[in-house]
Amino acid sequence: MLYNSVRWLIFFCIIGLIALLLNKTPVKKYRKIYFAIIIVLSVVCFSQWNIPFENYIVSFPTLEKSFKYCLTENNIEIFGIFEEEKTGLVLYESENGYANYITRKDEDGWKISNINTNEIECVKTVDKHTIFVYHIKNTSERYVLISSDFTDKVAEITDSKGNVFRYVEDKDDFSKHITYFNHYGDNNFDFTVFIDGKQIDLEKT
Repeated sequence: MLYNSVRWLIFFCIIGLIALLLNKTPVKKYRKIYFAIIIVLSVVCFSQWNIPFENYIVSFPTLEKSFKYCLTENNIEIFGIFEEEKTGLVLYESENGYANYITRKDEDGWKISNINTNEIECVKTVDKHTIFVYHIKNTSERYVLISSDFTDKVAEITDSKGNVFRYVEDKDDFSKHITYFNHYGDNNFDFTVFIDGKQIDLEKT
């Protein structure tokens, strides 16, 4: 929640400063100029809303603290927090459904994830499984997530690199939602998933 609060605070501080200037100067003479400044600053503030300037000045000691700082949804339930050497994954459910949070770690600690942190390279649906491949930009790091709904059993999932997928299950959900995930670092996207022995070749979308 702090992520949005900080941005609203900055926005109102800017508006307050302009209001103070308006009160101290001949309004009629500079009204158009200050009105234009307000419009420009408002556009700049909102265009920068999803770009975390905090990443340049602060790091978080844990992945969970990074996640909770920029969380904008209510009533969330975290299913798993998984830390790799340079990246991390949080799997959770909110009022808007199942979601994930993927971010990076540097020498100082964990950073805030945003629209520029990762990109979805592949989305593919096979039977009851939807496969996502997330690429962390400017790195060779990738996460493969498989979301499964209305399933009666845990599938056996492996990949062409010899890795076995881990998973988390929503036991309270009548639809028995399961999220499988895997992390790997490889500049080569060539990737195949095997779900209960069925081969699924993935390609960039």
